[in-house]
Amino acid sequence: MATIVSSSKFRSHQGAMFDLADAGEQIFIKRRYKPLYRLAPVESAAVNVVEDDDPDQTDEEVEAFFTPAMRAEINRRHEAYLSGKAKVITCKTATDLETFLDSL
Repeated sequence: MATIVSSSKFRSHQGAMFDLADAGEQIFIKRRYKPLYRLAPVESAAVNVVEDDDPDQTDEEVEAFFTPAMRAEINRRHEAYLSGKAKVITCKTATDLETFLDSL
C-alpha cells in the first residue's frame, strides 16, 4: 500500500513515517509543485551511513551513499567536464544561484 503525505505532515510525523517505511509501506512525500519523493530504508545491510559532516567519515562510507548507476553518471559528467563538453555555470552570489536553479 502507498501513502502520500505533504512535507509539513511528514515533518510533524517523522517517527511514524519511518516506522511505516520500515514495515514495508511505500511513503511518498509531496512538496507543492515539486516531484514526489519516496521514503524507503536502504536495502543493503552492508551500508554504513554516517553524517555528511562527520570529519572521521571514511572513503568506504562515502561510497556507500552512491549506487553504481549514480557513480556511473558522476563519472560520465566528470569526463564531459574534463573534455570541455560540459556547460559550466559560475554563480558568484546567492541570487545568481537562485536564478540558475529557477531556470531548471
